[in-house]
Amino acid sequence: MGFHVDFKVDIPANSEVEDAFFDKLFDFVDERELSIGGNMSNFYVSRGERNSTTDADREALSHWLQQQPEVSAVRVWPLDDTWHGPFKWL
Repeated sequence: MGFHVDFKVDIPANSEVEDAFFDKLFDFVDERELSIGGNMSNFYVSRGERNSTTDADREALSHWLQQQPEVSAVRVWPLDDTWHGPFKWL
């Protein structure tokens, strides 16, 4: 199981602020032993080795994103089958 995330981020591109924000995001993802794939504000979250993400992972990432002042319009989609879908967010 995994889930899709999208949000808006208001940071100047190619800036130190952008680097710092995404370093924090990647640290958060790594601490929960998650993986992300996609682009910087629209990605899919999974857990390696065919392990599943949980509703707790969804809630934690949603909460973390909503606490960041640079972020708005956070949408964390329901869990779906990482390998077979259906991918309701497509």
